[in-house]
Amino acid sequence: MDQLIAFIKPLPAEDQARVGLPWVANLVLADPNQILLQQHFDVFPVQGRFG
Repeated sequence: MDQLIAFIKPLPAEDQARVGLPWVANLVLADPNQILLQQHFDVFPVQGRFG
């Protein structure tokens, strides 16, 4: 998960949401407890939208 986040983090916010969000959602929804136990990741930064 961390590697996926690192891969899409440099993309513009729109591309992160369009491309990255479905990937992350599929991984997390497949086994949310496992993701929570094994990963530490930052939420997608949305530049210029929330301060």
